[in-house]
Amino acid sequence: SLHDALPISELAPQIAQIGVEHVGRTVERVPGGQLIAAERVPFMRLREVVWHHVDLDAGYTFADAPDELVHLFLTDAVSRLRSSSGTPGLTLRTTEGDEWTIADGSAEVSGTRPGVLLWLARGIPTGLDDDSSLPTLPQGG
Repeated sequence: SLHDALPISELAPQIAQIGVEHVGRTVERVPGGQLIAAERVPFMRLREVVWHHVDLDAGYTFADAPDELVHLFLTDAVSRLRSSSGTPGLTLRTTEGDEWTIADGSAEVSGTRPGVLLWLARGIPTGLDDDSSLPTLPQGG
């Protein structure tokens, strides 16, 4: 089943089996762990691969990822922050024209899409317009 621990060589065929009939079904993220919607598994694996590729600090950055994917990651990060306790009020703006408000929107953060994502994902302010008074994000923002 989808929730069993699988080697990466066996994961792709399992993901390929996810179809409309699985919408709304849940699987364990890891055995005994948090339940997630089955249809989120492909997105979560893609996010994991891209984010860890950035973490390697080997020359690949969020700016190297397709812009549509960076926008999708940003939208997901905002959604997760909105549902997290301890998230400060934020207004996020990108030079590409995006804007998101979280809670009261009191702290303004702006920069490129890759820069805003790097800060949300890893707390690194490179790529932001001003990093002098950034609020503290909950762990795993």
